[in-house]
Amino acid sequence: LLALIYLLVIQLGLPMWVFVSAVGLLVLVIPILMATSVVERRRKAGQTGGAGGADRWLTWRSALLVGAVGFGALAVVTVGYVGMRALGIGPAGSLIASGAIAERERIILADFENRTTDSAHGPTVTELMRIGLSQSRAVSIVDPAQAGRILLLMQRDRSEGLTASNAMEAAQREGINAVITGEIVSVGSGFSIAARLVSTDGDVLTALQETARSEDELVEAVDRLSLGLRERFGESLRSIRRSEPLEQVTTGSMRALRVFSQGLSASNQGDDPRAVLLLEEAIALDTTFAMAYRKLAIILGNRGERRSRAVEAATKAYQYRDALTERERYLVTAAYHSIVTRNRDQIMSAYNTVLELYPDETIALNNLGVVYSGLRAFERAAGLYAHALEVDSTNRLHYSNLASALERGGSSDSASSVIDRFERRFPGNPEVAISRIFSAAYRKDYDAIEQLGYVLMEEQRGRVSWEAVAYLWMGNMAAMRGQMNRAQRDWDRALSLTAERDLSGRYLARVSVRAIVERLLLDDPARAQRVLDDALERYPLESLAPLDRPYASLARAYAAAGDPERGRELIAEFDATPEADHSHDTERARHGALGVAALAEGRLEEAIAEFRMWDDGNACATCADPWLARVYDQLGEADSALVLYQRFVETPSSSIGNDAGHLAHAYVRVGELYEQRGDWEQAIDYYGRFVSLWENADPEMLSWAEEVRQTIARLSAEPRP
Repeated sequence: LLALIYLLVIQLGLPMWVFVSAVGLLVLVIPILMATSVVERRRKAGQTGGAGGADRWLTWRSALLVGAVGFGALAVVTVGYVGMRALGIGPAGSLIASGAIAERERIILADFENRTTDSAHGPTVTELMRIGLSQSRAVSIVDPAQAGRILLLMQRDRSEGLTASNAMEAAQREGINAVITGEIVSVGSGFSIAARLVSTDGDVLTALQETARSEDELVEAVDRLSLGLRERFGESLRSIRRSEPLEQVTTGSMRALRVFSQGLSASNQGDDPRAVLLLEEAIALDTTFAMAYRKLAIILGNRGERRSRAVEAATKAYQYRDALTERERYLVTAAYHSIVTRNRDQIMSAYNTVLELYPDETIALNNLGVVYSGLRAFERAAGLYAHALEVDSTNRLHYSNLASALERGGSSDSASSVIDRFERRFPGNPEVAISRIFSAAYRKDYDAIEQLGYVLMEEQRGRVSWEAVAYLWMGNMAAMRGQMNRAQRDWDRALSLTAERDLSGRYLARVSVRAIVERLLLDDPARAQRVLDDALERYPLESLAPLDRPYASLARAYAAAGDPERGRELIAEFDATPEADHSHDTERARHGALGVAALAEGRLEEAIAEFRMWDDGNACATCADPWLARVYDQLGEADSALVLYQRFVETPSSSIGNDAGHLAHAYVRVGELYEQRGDWEQAIDYYGRFVSLWENADPEMLSWAEEVRQTIARLSAEPRP
């Protein structure tokens, strides 16, 4: 009977007191049954003495009736409790059932007020509570990074933290209906931890309290408190029981946990360098601390500067992922494949699982959108970005990603509306201007890019990391317009800033882009090779960690610069270095390098095969097309060349580094191919696009533009065929 009742409690999600009550009833009923058994045996043997008048009551019928009444009463009480909980009636009623909060209600968790002598206790208890509540599927706890962004929008210093008053004001500002506040108080050698769910109207919806006899019991006390809150929200007891205990999903080292919470606080305040140091200290204290590895991997991966460190942290997090909550486990799996293997199928599988369990998880929504953008499924990506923006309108990335997906999907007006909304939400923020620059790039409005870009760079001078990217981008754009003098100045500045930060791998990758563009536009192979040789003399590949070596970028650049043998040597070294970055994306780039090498050697069929493999699944929708078009051009297959050149010039793209070396040539070549067909109207259109593109080119570059102008004049004057 106990086994059956326990099974019902677990499978139906009944409260544990049902099982405890059943044990109590059996403790009362079994002696009665045993006494009845004795009396009945005597009665059967004809012995009626010894029990007096009690024998009349000790019958099987009476004993079973007592048991039936007891367990029937327990069943009635249980059904009543479950009904009241489901309907939100009385003290058993859940907050969701009563309408006090909604299903998947977004709730802000304020920093717990610390009334102890140790300043680390407040942040530690807050983070433990966040981890515990993040396992809930009934409500959604606002991400601390989002809470920090709300403070900035409120023009509060993020170092103030999310106090109860700040949390309440933030909730009212963002249309969030409830806040969890709490405190930890010293009680002798132990602690008392209290938590309250408060509506933005000021009503206390529920309040719970737990005690810990010592610091070592803090984790267990917070675990009980978070489970109690989840039960009061209305989450099913079955779901709650499946949750991992906090002690298992955090760390057994209280000191490591304290340092970890300080690292998270630094990250939420925007101080990533300090956060990295603290997280590395927490890992040193507990080398199996999966959550610390995950956070470290995310920070390093987002900064994108030293891939080797990010890969190491992501790999460790993945190795210890079983010691994580369900949500964190799948996020770690997705992060591992995003940073280490770059296997899109695995990334999508992990994020889709997260969204099945937690449909409003913005990390999964945004990053899955990035994957679909890479697959050029822009409508699907836009839907995910829009959902993420609906959940969290404080994340600037959601605006820019949504605008980009809409532009690339051909919805330029919708993209402009998103950017306008972005500007209203974040007036004067430079990332709004960056979104407008990218939007102009998709529309090939290069005048707008130039006007916005150089103004923005001047305003943001001194933000070294951002500035280097901007100078590289604007240098590529200047080269695309035939302004090589300006391009070289911008490239020099970008590389100088990169060198100042000692980002050797990034420096070599950026030099590779420059060398390809200069080779294609200046037709000076010796110059391009010299640029590459100088860069490798400054940063020899053997001085870099294998994961930071941009083998594929350098190989493609050497092949484009007229030294395909050196390009193949680099690819051979890459293949022979198992510690190098052999992720899916890098393997695709390897095919691109081999394709350029085959093209330089005149092995055209091989080049086509390599470029096709480069293009397959490449997030850059236009990277392979101009190279393939050149191959078909050399083969004399004019129709295929025209299709590829035209697809390249018509596809919305922000890959200015790729466009810089190819766009001018593509415009002219499309014009020539249409002229050969006798379609002079189309020929004049594409010739005109090139002339407009190079309207302000350097004097030494204008001879080509002048030849094309003369061709336009000739075609315009002659009778149309």
